Amino acid sequence: MKGLLLLAATVLLAKADVIADQSALNGNSFDITDYRLADDFTPSAAAYLGQVQFWYQAQQQTDLASVAYAIYADNGGALGAMLDSGTVTGPATGYDSASGLFFADFAVSPLLVSAGKTYWLELHAGSSLTDASGFTVSWAATDDNATGIALQNLGLSAPDTAVGVSGFDEYSFVLSGTEVPEPRAATLLATGVLIVAAAKLFRCAQTSECTIRRRNI
Repeated sequence: MKGLLLLAATVLLAKADVIADQSALNGNSFDITDYRLADDFTPSAAAYLGQVQFWYQAQQQTDLASVAYAIYADNGGALGAMLDSGTVTGPATGYDSASGLFFADFAVSPLLVSAGKTYWLELHAGSSLTDASGFTVSWAATDDNATGIALQNLGLSAPDTAVGVSGFDEYSFVLSGTEVPEPRAATLLATGVLIVAAAKLFRCAQTSECTIRRRNI
């Protein structure tokens, strides 16, 4: 019985998955050391967002010593309430030979995001969102798409102005998380547990199995 329940849980419970993918690089980039930049995303499924990957240009791979990030709600195409923020010192980085760019990969505190709802991701090369003391690092751009245009601030205030230049309106990232089971899946799992329990009781009623077990206790 335990095996059946474990199998049911394994099949029905959520798994880690990509929830937003904007990784078609176009060769352009935007300075995120001296300026601030945010791009929007819409999760493909309800999930706990937990991992961020993005591509960048720099003189050296190690120029990205720290990355500050923030995730915002959407407010009619502008940044809404800040939902999460933090700084990652020494993020995992690598070289993407296919694009000739560097990429960074780091974990964030799990944040519940809803399917089909718009959010904003801000990335900044520095120890905070307003630190401009490091080497120049530029966030790699992607081809224009149907999502909202990225927001910039040519200073260190919160991004508030659409970039509005074709080829520079969208930026590269892949966001991963643990999908949340749909209510239907959770109901199905509970129903399966009840069916297994009912089958066991029926078997006991039709045989002497339960009586024998009680005598052996």
